[in-house]
Amino acid sequence: GLSVGWATVNLGATSPEGTGSGYFWGELDSISRPHEYSGAYDEENPTSGINYDIAGSEFDIVHKKWGGDWQMPTKENWQELVDNCTFTWKEVNGVFGYEVKSKKNDNTIFLPAAGDNSNAYFYYEGKPYGSYWTSTSVETDSNNLLAYEFTFTEGSMKFSDSYRRSGDQSIRPVLKK
Repeated sequence: GLSVGWATVNLGATSPEGTGSGYFWGELDSISRPHEYSGAYDEENPTSGINYDIAGSEFDIVHKKWGGDWQMPTKENWQELVDNCTFTWKEVNGVFGYEVKSKKNDNTIFLPAAGDNSNAYFYYEGKPYGSYWTSTSVETDSNNLLAYEFTFTEGSMKFSDSYRRSGDQSIRPVLKK
């Protein structure tokens, strides 16, 4: 019932509660987790000059790996999910996260608390933590080093515009309709 279809698994995962692989924004390969940031990413990153949304572009790892109309979700796609779904904190096979249920057709997906490497991977301040890339760069970042992420813990969801593209994040693919 939304403008895009949401995949049932994270990129690189084999089950709904699987965290999947970690990715840098605009990178076309997964990284091993946990990942030690070398400090060289920004200088080597071919996306460092990009200040636009990469959904469906040559820098979209979902589009590269899954093909067709699959792509990274935009910030607007994530906002539409928040606005049109109910989020219920659950534990599935030992993994915490949100069951996301459409208010329009009762379809559900599970978003595991797949945190980023900089926050001890799954936990932030002792709580299960989810962190997912959007395909949307931060337009006001004149250095082109930032992209929006969607983050959550139990009872809290937000967008952050202060996360460096060199951060280890999960990606939940979407299908353009």
